[in-house]
Amino acid sequence: MSSPLDNVSIRLQRESTEPLHTQIASALAEAIDSGQLAPDTRLPSIRSLAALLEVNNVTIVTAYKNLEQLGYVWSKVGSGTFVRPAPPAETTRQIYIPHNGINFASATPTPEIFPVADFQRLLNKVLDRDGGHAFGYQESQGWPPLREAMQEYLISNGIHTPVENIHIISGGQQGIDLAAKILANPGDTIFVEGPTYHGAIASFQSRGARIVAIPLEKDGPNLKELRQQLRRHKPRLFYVMPNFQNPTGYSYSTQKKQALLDLAREHQFFIVEDDYLSELSFDHTSRQPLKAMDSKDQVMYIKSFSKILMPGLRLGLTISPAPLNHGIGAAKQFSDISSSGLLQRTLDLYLREKTWHQHIQAMQKFYSARCQAALKALAEYLPQEVRFTAPGGGLHLWLKLPQGITGDELYQQCLKEDVLITPGSFFAPSGLYDQWIRLSYAAAGEDEIIKGVKIMGRILKEKNAPHTIQPLL
Repeated sequence: MSSPLDNVSIRLQRESTEPLHTQIASALAEAIDSGQLAPDTRLPSIRSLAALLEVNNVTIVTAYKNLEQLGYVWSKVGSGTFVRPAPPAETTRQIYIPHNGINFASATPTPEIFPVADFQRLLNKVLDRDGGHAFGYQESQGWPPLREAMQEYLISNGIHTPVENIHIISGGQQGIDLAAKILANPGDTIFVEGPTYHGAIASFQSRGARIVAIPLEKDGPNLKELRQQLRRHKPRLFYVMPNFQNPTGYSYSTQKKQALLDLAREHQFFIVEDDYLSELSFDHTSRQPLKAMDSKDQVMYIKSFSKILMPGLRLGLTISPAPLNHGIGAAKQFSDISSSGLLQRTLDLYLREKTWHQHIQAMQKFYSARCQAALKALAEYLPQEVRFTAPGGGLHLWLKLPQGITGDELYQQCLKEDVLITPGSFFAPSGLYDQWIRLSYAAAGEDEIIKGVKIMGRILKEKNAPHTIQPLL
């Protein structure tokens, strides 16, 4: 009788210090990467593979669990363990937004909290002061007074950097694209969190890079798996969101931040830190950016102002490590010459007036109330088997669904009732996390949150999901 492993070589070095389960997982991962094990292939049962390799069952259980955490396989109780499905042909996916629906998918803040009056006043002030000069091209690196204001802003977040290392960019996505352009070449390995922001996945895939997802825990990346992958790969960069990560809402511990910096120095890779929302804290816990701990110039820091000010502002900054400074400047110039001069000058005045402190405090209060409304509704209306962790800030909740329904299926069912969620498969290069969904309260009011969660709860209960699941670790 043929076996899916007939053409796969698993040679165990029983005298090696490397655990047998790690050797088995590595061999199977290589077979999946090379195509020897095709997508959706059912792997041998735990008992049969243990007998074939002359190891105990626990060794195979551990190997399969490691592969599942790394996104290589998925398992279904009673059916077995399967190779991950083939990734979709497209590198990006679109979420349909129904007119007048309840929108739990958008991470864009609602307009009522935008500092419109302040920006209207400051726009007029810029036009009165600078006239037509405000509409001309600026230096590619950014308007010098704004870079100086940004330097002061960064100091308030614990980041000290020379002004010549600060580049003004047209939003956070451009920062990610610039990192991809100067660091990723076809065939290079890029590490990302698993799960992660789909816009980053698309950017790195467009460069022909190979993406390796490092499983994310509630306090940061799984360091054991990260070290294991570093033994197999030499990544050019690791793309991370240490504070209120998208989609999970998790934040790194100080210990894991330092461990990541140590590993980057040891293995000579850059860290690309996407800080899109660290100011939006609800619990008054200080969460400094990873860059604030970067004493060895290993972190390319990207800061977007779209979520904390206004999405249409399309301004942000990047701090470039010295070896990348010229490359970032050249890539920015070739990308769009320079960011809007009018908006740069306006943001400069806004930062210098210090009015953003009051705006941030207002946003914290506003979204903390929405978060609490969402948590209360989830506890009241969803089946108890749905698992989630209350975030300390940010705009997202990451929910694990009970067995019997996937995130994509729930998305389709909710869409029929004009409730929009984002399936977990949206946040992985290989379409994994199908038992998860992201629920964002950025664009939904408190009454909408309650109504939408009620609808989700009814749909889940109608699916008659089993009442036993494994606890989250």
